[in-house]
Order: sequence, then C-alpha cells, then structure tokens
Amino acid sequence: MGISKAPIPLSMFVLSVGCSGPEVLEVGISDNPDMVLEKVMSVTLSEPAALAIRCSRDDSPNEVHLVESTQAATEHELRVQGLVADTDYTCDVAPVSEKRSVSSQGTFQTLSLPEDIPSATATSAGEPGAAYTFMPHQRLAAGETTIRLVLMDNEGEVRWYYPLPITGYADMGAEYWGDGLFLWGGVSASAAGAGAHRLVDVSHNEVYRANYDGADDGYFHHMTEKQYDGTVVTMVESDASRDG
Repeated sequence: MGISKAPIPLSMFVLSVGCSGPEVLEVGISDNPDMVLEKVMSVTLSEPAALAIRCSRDDSPNEVHLVESTQAATEHELRVQGLVADTDYTCDVAPVSEKRSVSSQGTFQTLSLPEDIPSATATSAGEPGAAYTFMPHQRLAAGETTIRLVLMDNEGEVRWYYPLPITGYADMGAEYWGDGLFLWGGVSASAAGAGAHRLVDVSHNEVYRANYDGADDGYFHHMTEKQYDGTVVTMVESDASRDG
C-alpha cells in the first residue's frame, strides 16, 4: 500500500532543545490514501529511544488515541487510527527513555469522508452493550452492486470503512476477527471465487484470502463466520443435477 507523503510544517510542532536525552528532530504526518480516518506519523529522534504518541480530539478532549513503539530507534512510523472525519486533533510526541526528554506538540485535521460512505445518527436507550456497530452497507438502488464495510461508534460517527474490491449483493458475512483484523466473504452474485473469505487489517491491507482447493471455482453466498475453534464456515453455491 502506498502512502501519499504530505508532511506538516515543522512549525506546527514545538521541538525540545537542550535536554540531556533524546530529542524530537522532525515530525511528518501523511494521509492513508485509502482511508481518511488514519494518520501516519513519521518521527526522527536525535538518538535511539522508544516513542509514544498521544492524540486527543479537540472538541472532545476525553477521547484519546495512544500509540507506542517500544523498540529503541531514531526513526519511527506509527499510525493513529479510529479517528473522526473533519475533526481537529492535538498530539504529544514523546521519546521514552531513562534519560530526560521533553515531548513535542502539534496538531492535524482529518479530511471529509468519501461521498459513498454513509452517515448516521444514533439514539441510545440505557447503556449500550458494545462500543461499535460493524456492518456491510449497500445502497438501495436498482443495479447497485458496490459494497463497503463500515464501523460506527454509538454516536453514529464512522470510525473505519473498507470498500470491497468486488461487486455483488450484500447478503454476505462480515465480522470483527480481533487483533485489528476484519473478516468478510460470501458475496452473492459475485464472480466465481470472488467471495472467498478474506481478512483485511485496519489500514486496508489484505492479509489472508482463502486458498484451499477449489476456492477460486465456487460461488459464495450469504454467510461467512468465525467459529469458536478459529475455523471459518462459508456457504457455497454449487450446481447439482439428477436424471438429466
């Protein structure tokens, strides 16, 4: 996956100087071209150290995104994910070292959602049973065969989305696998084998595609689910004939 480099001006960060430990020399922020709800932060330190980045939402300071790199290095690349579109964030970038170090601070703003990503409002009665709702989405229009996966919080704000690389009907399976991975498959009316179950990560990288014998020959339909033992069940459509 390519990352479009669009570093923010260094003047937006307050850089520490004159301390005895590792210093932040440069901070660049890039957009993931596949999803506006992720920022890629590239940080250069004066000497090897671990790194922590803490980003808080300006209009809701209690919402904090913390990412860490525990490896001592001078170059770090960390991804801040699960953001909200059209929103300002303030970030602290801090070397983690036994020596004295001072954090640097800066800001960024997320872009607007693509036009095909749905918006929603939410009303909760009592305490919600989960923090997010995950679903496949397809618009109700004649001939509409594009599908996207959408993750929303309890306020209806989109936190993650993924346009499927195939077309078909959204009578399919989709669920959160765990460890930052999403499972999908079983897209009705797709090309043979196209709906074979797959895993994608938060940054839209496909990390697994079913490759058992015949996976590219079958038509997949309706359901893809992870079982308790970690295996995956997918309903497969096949032709059968009897007496001609």
